[in-house]
Amino acid sequence: MEDPDDCGDDDDETNEERIMLLDHCMRHLSLPDFVMEPQIVGVLQTFFRCGGDPETVVNLLSENYCSLGQLCNLIGDWLADLEGSRATVDECFESALSALIVKHFQPELADKIFEAEGVGIEWLPELISHKPWRRLIYSLAEQYPHCLMLNFAVKLISDAGFQHEISNVNTAAQQ
Repeated sequence: MEDPDDCGDDDDETNEERIMLLDHCMRHLSLPDFVMEPQIVGVLQTFFRCGGDPETVVNLLSENYCSLGQLCNLIGDWLADLEGSRATVDECFESALSALIVKHFQPELADKIFEAEGVGIEWLPELISHKPWRRLIYSLAEQYPHCLMLNFAVKLISDAGFQHEISNVNTAAQQ
């Protein structure tokens, strides 16, 4: 995202940039459950620095709040109550989510994570601490050996002490 501090001048070019940034922010704020996304704070800062009003933010975020994550947790709790085992429910969710990720994975989009300014991969160490997600990364790395994000994840996994799991993962770095 462009520098939000550029929104204060009154010349025509800056006014056009301000309008463009406001539009960009409003598109983000209109996404389903965007309030739950990690970049919400940066988008809000840009929106307000460019003259956006709080009422618009409240309306956009509340109109587009679907609570998808919270609904998944609620359904998981219900299933755990019925099943008697939270571990079984978690395995079911992990399996379904893994299948969806494999089906829809796009390596070029995954690699864009390194292009975004200010957006880190703080979540990746937490992800690789769980064996099911490491298995997913290995599987995807086999399918997409030239994906930078997956190769980086495999390196993090190795650095975290799980080298014994990745001896047969064929990445671009090993080719």
